[in-house]
Amino acid sequence: GAFASGFLLYGIALVYGALGSTGYDVIPLNMVRTQFPGLLWAGVALLIAGLAFKVAAFPFHQWAPDVYTGAPTVVTGFMSTAGKAGAFAGFVGFMVPIMSSGANGIEKARIILALLAAGSMLMGNLSAIAQTNVKRMLAYSSVAHAGYLLIGLAAGNETGSTGILYYLGAYLFMQLGAFAIVGILEREHGAKLDIEDYRGLGRKRPALALIMALFMFSLVGLPPFAGFFGKYYLFMAAIRADMVWLAIVGVISSVISAWFYLGLIVNMYFREPGDDPTVSPAVGGPSRMALGLTVAGTLIIGFIPELILRALR
Repeated sequence: GAFASGFLLYGIALVYGALGSTGYDVIPLNMVRTQFPGLLWAGVALLIAGLAFKVAAFPFHQWAPDVYTGAPTVVTGFMSTAGKAGAFAGFVGFMVPIMSSGANGIEKARIILALLAAGSMLMGNLSAIAQTNVKRMLAYSSVAHAGYLLIGLAAGNETGSTGILYYLGAYLFMQLGAFAIVGILEREHGAKLDIEDYRGLGRKRPALALIMALFMFSLVGLPPFAGFFGKYYLFMAAIRADMVWLAIVGVISSVISAWFYLGLIVNMYFREPGDDPTVSPAVGGPSRMALGLTVAGTLIIGFIPELILRALR
């Protein structure tokens, strides 16, 4: 974290040195007029690297799986959602003025962002397949979701900005809800539950299994769930920006993610439950409230997309 912050601070210093300002409103005009383009793009590169580390994008993601797995589940859920949302807010606020400036070098920046997106989607989903621990699986999948969001930045158009905000909102509810269920089950049965420990959850805890299935379907991006519409706008942004190849990589990555997301559902509903004599206690009030909010958010974003899009516009 300190290393990435150093990149960010040094990048900000270089951008300020090249433009004489770091105000978002004056960046586009000053980029065209700058007398120090080399200094400017060096600063932009450092800022991209620092922010990519913060959102756990490839190849700056190595810290995320171990930190997410080792931290308490509540903390992990916060880091993988609120932390990522905050970092992406900075990413969008910084990159949108740059992309709209029309300065020389914009295409190179778009290519760098597109490569970060493609690498994050493929590496995150392929690595998640090999995981047996649910928290670690969700940690690697969060790298892939950073890649989906980076598509909107690489596209650099209005559809991309809308897609980022829409998908980020959906991701917050989906991921928080999934980690909430993981936390509930860990408190009942012990930490570090593996995918095999979810066998027969649909019989033992039908309500929790149904809610978890909702989040998994949405994280895959199956229609009509929230993740589908978010990915649709992001992929359309790539196509409109003449990055069809990036949209194809996104679709392929989503298909890959179905292996482990739907695999968890198969374990919950189509596998015999293990010999666990523990009597499952009732879910507490705060946990019920958290699950209710995340389910409601996921359903509203998925089934009433027009409402969300009007708010974003």
